[in-house]
Amino acid sequence: MIHDFDMARFLLGEEPVELHAWGSALVDPEIGAADDIDTAVVTLRTAGGTLISISNSRRAT
Repeated sequence: MIHDFDMARFLLGEEPVELHAWGSALVDPEIGAADDIDTAVVTLRTAGGTLISISNSRRAT
């Protein structure tokens, strides 16, 4: 997902000033047992008010 952050910054030409992130183990119970996540959603807001939503999963294609 780090490359998605880079792409958002590049395309918008401004930095996020607010970030919210959520993650869960929804795909593989063993990942949850290892105290890790396999599914994540992040929202960002820039100083200009632009909203960015990024979702990712270990099963993302």
